[in-house]
Amino acid sequence: MNNALQRTLLASAAIAAIALAGCSSGGGGSGASAGTTGTPNAVGTTASGAGGVVSSAGNLVTAVGNQVASTQLPLVSSQASQGFGGALASTGNAVSDLGNGVSAGLGQTGSSADTVGTTLASTGPALTDLGKAGVSLGSGIAGVGKSGPLAGTPVDTITSAVGNLVGTVGQAGIAGGAIAGQAFTGGPVTQVTKTLSAAINPITNVVSDTTRTVGNTTGLGGPVSNLLTTLGGTVGSLGAKIGGTSNNGVVVALGNTVTATGNTVSTLGGFVNGSTSTGSSNPFGSLLGNLGTTTAGGSGNPLGSVTGLLGGLGGSGGGPLAPVTGLLGGVGGLGGAASGGSSGSPLAPVTSLLSGVTSSAGGSTGGTGGLLVLVAPVTNLLGSVASVGK
Repeated sequence: MNNALQRTLLASAAIAAIALAGCSSGGGGSGASAGTTGTPNAVGTTASGAGGVVSSAGNLVTAVGNQVASTQLPLVSSQASQGFGGALASTGNAVSDLGNGVSAGLGQTGSSADTVGTTLASTGPALTDLGKAGVSLGSGIAGVGKSGPLAGTPVDTITSAVGNLVGTVGQAGIAGGAIAGQAFTGGPVTQVTKTLSAAINPITNVVSDTTRTVGNTTGLGGPVSNLLTTLGGTVGSLGAKIGGTSNNGVVVALGNTVTATGNTVSTLGGFVNGSTSTGSSNPFGSLLGNLGTTTAGGSGNPLGSVTGLLGGLGGSGGGPLAPVTGLLGGVGGLGGAASGGSSGSPLAPVTSLLSGVTSSAGGSTGGTGGLLVLVAPVTNLLGSVASVGK
């Protein structure tokens, strides 16, 4: 193997070494944030609060439905009133099912191994309740012409037929809900949802840890969290007052919805205040957790993990590019391509190596000629850039 080919291979090896080093660092980061902790992270806490709002809103719709069902609507039979009210009530139950699923599933993000599966499992009860809503709606439609001025008219015949059709669709929804409920209780679907959850948990940990670190580092986390807690408490108190003004189910449900909204606002403070998933104030603790041993002890530098790692690689060399230039300098020395004399440029090892490659490319013949002819335009261009930078 002649010197020209040797230098070319050494340059390729240097690039490959840098790429592998980068991949190694990145892999360590994702591994550190994987898994779950004992408590939900900020994303999970907020999702739990949001699920509570959805559930409360569903309860409000249910209360309205119950109110309608117990009220005799004008010009229609009691069957129609009860059917329409029952449809609203069941729809509200479906909404509550989804909200409860969010709270129990995504609301436990960071602490549960199957947040996605638990959330999706709520679609079973939700579909069942929607099916029940369809059945009730069909009954209400069919009851429109059962009494009053429409009784015994062609309208009664039409509404009965339409109501029966809608009720049949509702029965299909109930059956679909049972199937969905079984699908998310085990088997291959559960394996898929657990895999998705395992991918989502580390991402939410990074989001939560980053925002909390920004709040802790800037000193704004505490004040902002206190402000949101106060605001949420005010909204929650308003909800309690609304609910306490009457025993009517609709009013009580409305108050509970407002209270749940206030509670959710209070949880938003967790995004900017609190410890990270690793229990450290390190801004990239969950992302670069595997690099924690390289940080300088007692350092307040928010980039301690990164600078500590680079400092360890750089040895006693100066400059922010010391680790990279040191690596390339060593490779250049192996190839004998380093130019004579000392250069103050941080890219001197690279320019020296490329100069050796380009100088050999012009006069090489034989078995390596084809390879060097292919890379000659690139090496000539890089050689020109290197000569300008000197």
